[in-house]
Amino acid sequence: MAPNTPTRQSPRLISPRRSPRLSANATKSDKPWRTITGFLKPASPATKARRKRQERAQEKARREKAAAAAARAKPPSPAPTKRAPRTKSDRKKARGRSSSSPAKQPAKKQKSSGKHSPPGGRKKYAQASHDILTKAIAFYFDQQKKGEKWQKSQVARKFGLETRTFANYVHDDPKKRKHVGCKPGRPSVVPKEDHEFIVETALRGDRGNDGLRPKECIRNLIDLSEANEKPLSKSQAMNYVYKTLRKDKRVTNKLVTTQGTTSKRSSTDVNAQWRWMENYRKALDYLRKHNTGVCRKTGKSFGEIIDHFVVGADEACLMTDNHGNFRIIGAADKKKHERKASDHRASITMFRSGVPSGANGPTAFLMKGKRKKAAFTDEFLVENGCAPGSTVVMTENAFMTNDAWIEITKKIVKGYRELPYVKWNPQWWVVELLDGFGSHVQCYEANMERYNNKILSLKEEGDSSHINQAYDRLTAKSDKAVHREALHWMQKDNVVNAQTIDQWQLVSCGLAAVRHTRDNPSIWENSFIATNTKPSKMIPFVDWIKKIESHLQAADSYQIASDVDKYTLLPRFWQAMTPEEKRKAVRIVESFEGNVWGVVCCKQLSCDLSVPFKDLNILQTCIFLAMEDRSHLDRGVEEDTEAEPQASTIAPEVAAAEEARLEATHDLKYWKLRPEGMKGEELLDHMYHYSQRAYKNRPKEYGVSAHLGARLNNLGQVGGHSAFINDPETNQLMKFRLELMLSQAHADESEKMAKATKKKAAQADLELYLPEALELYAKGEKGRALTKLKIESILSIVFSETVPAAKTTKGKMLEILDELAVDHPGKVLEAVGKYPYDASKPPPLPAPANDAAASPANSEPSLGEIESFFEPIRQRTTNNTESEEAETAGATSWWRWLMGRCMKAVPDMKMCCTSMTLAKDIIGLVEDVRVFGKDKYKEMNMMTRIGSVLCKYVTPRDDRVRELMTVFRTEVEQNMLSMVDDSNMSADNLEDFS
Repeated sequence: MAPNTPTRQSPRLISPRRSPRLSANATKSDKPWRTITGFLKPASPATKARRKRQERAQEKARREKAAAAAARAKPPSPAPTKRAPRTKSDRKKARGRSSSSPAKQPAKKQKSSGKHSPPGGRKKYAQASHDILTKAIAFYFDQQKKGEKWQKSQVARKFGLETRTFANYVHDDPKKRKHVGCKPGRPSVVPKEDHEFIVETALRGDRGNDGLRPKECIRNLIDLSEANEKPLSKSQAMNYVYKTLRKDKRVTNKLVTTQGTTSKRSSTDVNAQWRWMENYRKALDYLRKHNTGVCRKTGKSFGEIIDHFVVGADEACLMTDNHGNFRIIGAADKKKHERKASDHRASITMFRSGVPSGANGPTAFLMKGKRKKAAFTDEFLVENGCAPGSTVVMTENAFMTNDAWIEITKKIVKGYRELPYVKWNPQWWVVELLDGFGSHVQCYEANMERYNNKILSLKEEGDSSHINQAYDRLTAKSDKAVHREALHWMQKDNVVNAQTIDQWQLVSCGLAAVRHTRDNPSIWENSFIATNTKPSKMIPFVDWIKKIESHLQAADSYQIASDVDKYTLLPRFWQAMTPEEKRKAVRIVESFEGNVWGVVCCKQLSCDLSVPFKDLNILQTCIFLAMEDRSHLDRGVEEDTEAEPQASTIAPEVAAAEEARLEATHDLKYWKLRPEGMKGEELLDHMYHYSQRAYKNRPKEYGVSAHLGARLNNLGQVGGHSAFINDPETNQLMKFRLELMLSQAHADESEKMAKATKKKAAQADLELYLPEALELYAKGEKGRALTKLKIESILSIVFSETVPAAKTTKGKMLEILDELAVDHPGKVLEAVGKYPYDASKPPPLPAPANDAAASPANSEPSLGEIESFFEPIRQRTTNNTESEEAETAGATSWWRWLMGRCMKAVPDMKMCCTSMTLAKDIIGLVEDVRVFGKDKYKEMNMMTRIGSVLCKYVTPRDDRVRELMTVFRTEVEQNMLSMVDDSNMSADNLEDFS
């Protein structure tokens, strides 16, 4: 390149710290926003008009100059003069010119087309129709059957056919006969019926957003040919699909590129569009009802400027590697072609909004991180093309969250009120159109902020943004195109490092897209017109359905319920409730006027209806719907059947639209049981083959698939249906929902505290058994004396191992304990020294049970009452001895231990007696030992006697009860001789206590 040759420099993106400067090498061929460094303001409208006038004048001058040059190049030739030809070649040319005159040319003799050609020549034969030829063939063979031998030439002359042509169809050899309708050349390897079916299958699949790939067509063709005499090979099927099938004018000649979609986005039907358009009409009626008077600035009525009071919004993603598909001039000797795009894959979310009049609404950028760069302020965004109310918000992952939506709402709402005509009329309402994203719907604080600023939010129909959302139709395409172009210039810039484009530089790409729609208001305007949401240019519903019928044909592949019964979507436990229980639930909620879903109300619902506290959120939805529709209270368990709606429930507009639109199977006779215009034997054959077709057993690929089920959200609304987000009724339901969540959180916290307290108390109880357990384990005693509770105390306190005694066998617990003792030999010896065992003291008293409802006796004596009872007993048994001896006797008495143990055993095992009755029976066993003597104690089989006492009041229903009975019998049997030696353990004292 020459040193003085000017090189084109790419324009640099705007930066908060770089002042804009014009590009010295900008050309006229560039787009307006390319010609200025940093994507600054484009040419003004006056400059654009002046340039257009100049271009028209230049084009006119160019045409005049070209016409003049053509006139000079070909001057008019003089009139020809007759002269005698001078040479032989001139005479030949003269004869040729004279022979070209039709008057002087001699008539040519027409060739005879055959021996018996009819008058009119071969043209008459070419015009012979299919029906005439068929009749002639039938007439010839009928005459042959009757015995009248007609010559082929005679029949041909009778019907005006060429003899040689007719003879091919009635050849004496049946194998050489030509069939009517056959084309010249070799016969096709695929019958006509199979060809038609494959073509119609491809058309039906594409109309249902499930088009067939060439491999699928080849497979289907091979499957169909298996019923023929000569099945197709794979190569034959491939040649037919890639060469012959594409010649059919009903399909595309080349393979087309498809855009990925989902089943839900393909299930938009007429009823969904009616719900959306009906809600949008209600929103506009709400504006017309409340926005009365005239504009305070222009004096116009609201109907004249209604386009300025509708806002459409949605999010878009900006990525550093969004370049599209590169197409380059590649090297012939290279197999794989690659192109460097970016070494950093950053992405941000951009919230965009606009109005049908063409103006931009506020814009928000969601960035990843916690700290925002100081230069990216709201003022910076406004200075570079954004509308007032635009902002930058930091999130965890650059995606929309509830917290980010609440923070954005505070700025966006102010930006809505600053839109043209809206800022001049603060008393008028505005309608905002959003999709059903979770943050848009579930944030109560954001919804109330909008409602308080006179903004009514309407949610679109689920998975229908490609049809009903203005941003997705045209504005999003414009933003992506400008974003890719801006990203390209950023990478070509010498100042910005192309390999390290971060998320902050993506903001510049977003600003370029915003400025492009600001300077081209027709983009937003045409987007609203394309979605039929511009109020001043809305078309009737029937015309709208006809306009989008290609999208609705995809929904013919699904069984979509036109009218969803919400009761069938409710959980079965609510349907199984009796009408009295359902009415009781509604009465409980209606009885609380203040804090409706507070802790008291929730506890009463949980107790009276036997519903777990954690399932109250499901019960709340059922109560919401029951209060809305009282017929739910009298209904029982019902199956989710989708019956056809009655004709009276279908809106006339919906019925008219369904009748006007074309179905996905129109013009496809192989996909209908009774095609239009088919009668007689032809219809009978078609219906037979239709019912016997092998493809009818593959409904997921070629037929109607299962319906897409509907679900209810936590407010009792069908999740995918269009609805108002922040109307007063919805706001009230969301408030109740939040109150229930607070009540459940409070209950969960209380339950956690109770579990912690219970665990602490259980740990304290285990510490009472620990000294004796360590003493027994250190001596190697593993018999009855070392109970499961004692083993559990060692595992829990010494080794910090949680092994529940009720769910684990004693052998397993001992195995775990032995392994831990081997791994940590010093812990057991250390614990023995820390928790010494005193055999002279009575066993520890377990903590009494707090569950009074589990005991059949509601008036159990407390420990204080027992202590007050022991005081006179100790005074009588000491026989006026010294007070110190009396206190010692009372302290070492086994009464305290026995009564505490019985008070714990009765509720734990749910015995049908009181603690005093059980203690009385145990004292009876003590008296028996005193009568027979200690020397015969082993012969009395005390374990069996204690078990007999327990079996009188309790039945061992499960392993837990049997385990508790074993522990009680073991402890009483171990302490039986000590109670025999205690003189206070007598029946007289028990009678006094009774």
